[in-house]
Amino acid sequence: MEEEKVERLVDQAKQNPIKNVFIIGWEAVILNIPIMLSAILVLVLLGLLGFVPYINVVVTILSATFMVSAQIYIARIFEEASDMYGFASNIEKMTLKELFHTHLMTALGSYFAWVILFLIPLIVTFIIMPQDLSKIDPETIMNIAKNLIPFLIFILIILYVQPLIQYNIIKAEGFSEGFKAVLTLFSSNLWSRALSGSYFSYIAKFGLVVFLLLFLIGLGLGLFAALLGLPIAEVSKEMSQTTQMVIGSINTLFSFIFMIFMSIFIIFAQHLSQSTEVN
Repeated sequence: MEEEKVERLVDQAKQNPIKNVFIIGWEAVILNIPIMLSAILVLVLLGLLGFVPYINVVVTILSATFMVSAQIYIARIFEEASDMYGFASNIEKMTLKELFHTHLMTALGSYFAWVILFLIPLIVTFIIMPQDLSKIDPETIMNIAKNLIPFLIFILIILYVQPLIQYNIIKAEGFSEGFKAVLTLFSSNLWSRALSGSYFSYIAKFGLVVFLLLFLIGLGLGLFAALLGLPIAEVSKEMSQTTQMVIGSINTLFSFIFMIFMSIFIIFAQHLSQSTEVN
């Protein structure tokens, strides 16, 4: 007698995976507001400490690993939930320590792996860039652009398969596994999933939705600045450190919420990539 497969929340929700990213992601944000606000406050304070010389590098690493740790925690709750009630119950019970600390070492391992992965192309980019940018002629600009094409292609490839890599990070345990999870970029299994039609379709559709949302947000901010008579090109030049801190804090807020939504998106992407897999 075959064992009946238990349907989980993710199996039910992936029938409409784009809409449900926003529905379930938003539920994750508002179901435990005290903890979410505490998390945002911690990240904002870390962001402000980033303006302090000598400790800004350490603070940047800590802030990034906290965000990824929170993403792993939320993603695991979503994937393991049997239904929306179970998901909501676990979100409501979580503590700030669990959110940030449970998977901190895994997040830290993945952070250093990403740094190393991007280090080589970044070094190459700096080597081919002229030291004195004021003396660049059109021919030099064309040569730089041609040399940067492989790097841009590399970035696009990373963006395409990043949800699957991030899923491997979510399933990892500890620093070593977190580090190795990023290197699954070079795994044939990952690429077989990345090239599935259902995964490609989902990434393309979701990417279009996100692009349109960002475009509308940018358009709204531009119109708002125009109504206030603020010359956009000159805003950054005249920005005081206090203004930079305020903008940085707002950016931290939206980045954290975006990471929560992405935790749901990543689980959907992984499950949809398996729909055509042969065991």
